[in-house]
Amino acid sequence: MAKSNELVNNLFVVLSLLEGISMTDRPSTPNKPAQKPGQNSARRNNSRRRYPNKNQGSGKPNNPNQQNANPNPNQRQDNKMPLVDRIYEKYQNLLEQHLIARRKFHDLFYRADLPQKNKLERLFYSSIKEIRDFEARLNPVERELFEKRNNGLTLDLTYSSLNAEALEASSQPISLEPSDPHYMQSQKNASYSDDSEESVGCKADYEKYKMSH
Repeated sequence: MAKSNELVNNLFVVLSLLEGISMTDRPSTPNKPAQKPGQNSARRNNSRRRYPNKNQGSGKPNNPNQQNANPNPNQRQDNKMPLVDRIYEKYQNLLEQHLIARRKFHDLFYRADLPQKNKLERLFYSSIKEIRDFEARLNPVERELFEKRNNGLTLDLTYSSLNAEALEASSQPISLEPSDPHYMQSQKNASYSDDSEESVGCKADYEKYKMSH
């Protein structure tokens, strides 16, 4: 019994020694030195000197008012486009606005209230006026280029060339006066030369005569 107690005591001693060794083997983290006052501001100043204004390296002006002095890149691109392309692009933009205004006016014609309906109608007719004004402002050279681009589709002459037919009709239709569908054939054949009775009376007399017969 005494030997068993001695063995237990020896085990406790060995375990305590091993725990002490493992604790001493761990590396201790050194304490960070305290920062001196004003050290953060000095670092910020160094970073400013090291990284100057980003706009200087990119070629952008520091003053935002100087941006207006540079021409618009889209404007430079438009100047490089041919004249007919610029005219047709402007026409397409006006046409697209007109189609949008027309679709809204027709879609909401029976659903919008009176003020909204008047506004949609005003936008619809103003979009048409803008297209007409644009066409009227074109000079003769621009108008010729625009007409060739907008209405310059070639005729489809495949059928005429294969069947050896003339491009224009040989005989034009004769213009006739439209016939009156309410003028009956019996009225055309009737002769009223012997009728000498004068038509008198009003609608009330006619209704009275109609009811009596």
